[in-house]
Amino acid sequence: MSNMLLWGGSRVFSHLFGLGTNEWRIISALGNHPGSSASELCEVLGINKSIASKAITVLTERRLITAKDGRWNSRLLFLTPAGAEMHTRMMPVAMERQRLLHRRLDPEEIRVLNQALLKMLDAKDDLMLYESEVLAAPPLADD
Repeated sequence: MSNMLLWGGSRVFSHLFGLGTNEWRIISALGNHPGSSASELCEVLGINKSIASKAITVLTERRLITAKDGRWNSRLLFLTPAGAEMHTRMMPVAMERQRLLHRRLDPEEIRVLNQALLKMLDAKDDLMLYESEVLAAPPLADD
């Protein structure tokens, strides 16, 4: 499901706007959290720094976002007027994709789905701890 959503969204956004899903996610996040640092965006979006960095570079080159100096040498990111316009243009496409995804669910099923997804997000720290423990251990030997 995740791959289907990311691949399909990326193809649609690229075709319509010349941007991929990662760029859309950064634009959307900055629409909701203007003045976020790249690290904060990674945390909010659950993406790694290299993905965020590539998307931020594309958006900066297209003059859709701008960076301003913040405290402690951080760079705070904001949508430019062109970025805000792009957000406005992209949002209906994202909302239509969501509507189509939800259309076979009744309101109670959507509520339960959202509740389950939030609980899964709450397990993120447990998953990250497990992954760091596995990566700290020696690899399993080939049999």
